Amino acid sequence: MKKASHLSWAIRLSDGTELKNDGGESGSGNCILEVMRNMNAVNCLILVARWYGGKHLGGLRFRIYRNSTKELLTEFSSVMKE
Repeated sequence: MKKASHLSWAIRLSDGTELKNDGGESGSGNCILEVMRNMNAVNCLILVARWYGGKHLGGLRFRIYRNSTKELLTEFSSVMKE
């Protein structure tokens, strides 16, 4: 598998600690962290890997980071409730 072009992540802990890293994609860590805050996700780390495919995505890439994070947290919360 080809190495990811960008590895962006965010962490939220129940003690209030919040960390993020853009992984070379300015603003992407904050996109992940915003969704985590909005969904009250704590004590978790979310990492989104993105491979550059030769086409500039512009602002769409931030929607992708947000949607990926939201989908993951939604799926994870439904599994935890089972």
